[in-house]
Amino acid sequence: HNSTGAEIPELQRTGRVFVGAQAPAFVLEDLSGNQRSLSEWNDRNVLLLFVEAGWPAHDEVVSRVAQPNLGLSIIIVVEDGSDDDRKRIGQLASNHPVLVDNHWHVARLFDVSATPTAIVIGRGMRIASAAALGAEAVLRLPDQVSLS
Repeated sequence: HNSTGAEIPELQRTGRVFVGAQAPAFVLEDLSGNQRSLSEWNDRNVLLLFVEAGWPAHDEVVSRVAQPNLGLSIIIVVEDGSDDDRKRIGQLASNHPVLVDNHWHVARLFDVSATPTAIVIGRGMRIASAAALGAEAVLRLPDQVSLS
């Protein structure tokens, strides 16, 4: 169930996520309750950042990744957390969408098991990087990925 109590269809795993594979499709609510789909960013290169809203230690990663000089669209995915925690992440994220992943269903689709973790998805929704785990790796990731 999502935060409004509506039924969420069972998510299917597409197998291990690897560079060059099609990114798993998903729809999540943003902080305003709007449904957002990964396919909205089909024509862009995207950094998908998974963080836990209740961990203030992730705040610096979110604020640094949210800087406009990365050359990537940024999508921040947070697990549950309190409304105050989510609001804090939303403020740190500037204009970037913050999507709520209840119980880490979508994170599991991307084989994310710890946070912060980031994955770059290229145009056409193809995985363009291995998962970067930890603040330092996440912050280095945009410089390490070659995108067209």
